[in-house]
This record gives sequence, structure tokens and C-alpha cells, in this order.
Amino acid sequence: MKISLAPLDTTHFPLLLKWLETPHVKKFWDPHVTWTPSLIHAKYSDYVKGYKIEGGIAKRMRAFVICVDDVPVGYVQGYDAHDFPRSNPLMGLKNNLSAFDVFIGESDFLKRTVASKALELFFKILDEDYAYTFADPDPKNRAAIRLYQKAGFKEIAPHTDVDTVWMLRKSPLAEHLEQQELSLLDVKVRASPALLEQLIDDSFREFGSSGVMYTKQDLLALLPLEKDRKFTVDAFEVQKISKDVALMTYVLMEENGSSLRSSLWKGDENKWRMIFHQGTTI
Repeated sequence: MKISLAPLDTTHFPLLLKWLETPHVKKFWDPHVTWTPSLIHAKYSDYVKGYKIEGGIAKRMRAFVICVDDVPVGYVQGYDAHDFPRSNPLMGLKNNLSAFDVFIGESDFLKRTVASKALELFFKILDEDYAYTFADPDPKNRAAIRLYQKAGFKEIAPHTDVDTVWMLRKSPLAEHLEQQELSLLDVKVRASPALLEQLIDDSFREFGSSGVMYTKQDLLALLPLEKDRKFTVDAFEVQKISKDVALMTYVLMEENGSSLRSSLWKGDENKWRMIFHQGTTI
């Protein structure tokens, strides 16, 4: 069984009309809308072109038909979570955040692994631009919740009382860079020039919270000599700047105070190294 994603096309509109009026889809997807060919055309024509108009502005929309052995069986779409208002505002969530909607329209494929494999493909597309993905399924939609958990989503506490389950997934890059950043705060790594060498780029510069600038060679000489420091971190957030550069921000807390931290990491699928770091005392 080959799972693939085909960009949404106008030729798919009759299938969308059929699927959106299918009971198992309609239960959770626009249940109060009676779809017609003209309504499908009005809503999804822009999606074919890669955008949705919101407040007079074209906002990016990625729309695909899910195929099994090249036969369309479902639909998935993705977008910036902050581009489109929701009944419950997304307060307290990451800035670099995507969201998505998915359904399998053909009931014969509901209990197979189609949706799981399709999302695996789709998240690779979203992960090119976003470090985090948000989902807010209906609490009654246990199948969707299980599907998202399998895809790496974890439930998070909503900012306010909501009637949906808030879930968040970190991209592999976000997971990796968080671990890299935490490694540089580990006493064993800081004491080892060899381990530091693997994490810090030759072009590295740091503007310390004291205002002093450090190079890579400075850190390799100074960090192994420092006394044990205990760090606590909070509010990690990763944002891709380009294909090979990512920004990491977080709050660093120590016994003698706290600081806002930002790091730039440069790399590829095989190796990421820190090229810049800055601390600003709170």
C-alpha cells in the first residue's frame, strides 16, 4: 500500500463534496454546513492556489489529497496557527506554530494506517517552516486524539477553559536543538573541550549578560575552569530562520538571577553547531 499526497486540484472538488457530506466526516468537520458544488468551489478554489483570504490578506494554505496507490481517499490541510482566529484564542502558545486538519473520506480506509502514514508525510512538509504543530481535536473524537498521540503530540494545558483538547508536537529539529542547548548547560559537557568542540562552531561569538564578548576559543579555555553552576531553563522556543539556520530563545535561571537567552544554530540534517549566543539580565 503506497501512501502519497497530491496537491489539491479543482478535479478533486466532486470528491470533497462527497466526503464532506459523509456522516463520519460531517460529525466533526463543518457539521452545520450543507455543502454544494458552488460552496466547495467558493471555499477551496483559493486553496488550490496555495492561500486563503483572511481579513483581506492572502494567508498561506497547504492543501493535499491523501492517496492510496494513487487513488484519492482523504484530505489534509496545513497553515500558520496564528493566521486564522479560533473561538478560543491561542494564547500562551509558540509563535512558530503550524496547525492542520485531516480526514479520511473513504470509509473503507478508516481503520487502516492511512491517516497515520499520511500525517507522517505531511509533517515533513510543515517542518520545513515550522518548529511546532498544534492540534485541538474534539474531546469526543478519541480516534483523532489517539492518531495525534501516535504522531508525537502531547496534551498541553489550555490558557483558558476550552471545549477542545489542546495538543502540541515538536518537530525533530526543535527536539534536537533543545537537547543541544541543554547539553551546553550540562556540567560534564562544559568541563570537556572535546565535547564543546562538537557543539560550537569555529565562527562562534557570544555577547554575555555582563557585556563581554567571547569567541569559541575563549569558551574552550574558560568553561572547563568554572565552578559548578546549577541551571534551570524555561520557555524554550525554536524558530527556523532559513533552511540551515535556527533561532533558539529561552529563560535561564540561576541562584544569583535570571536572564533571557538567545542562540543561533547553523547546520543540516547531520550536524548543528551554535554560531551565536547572547544573554540579557532580567
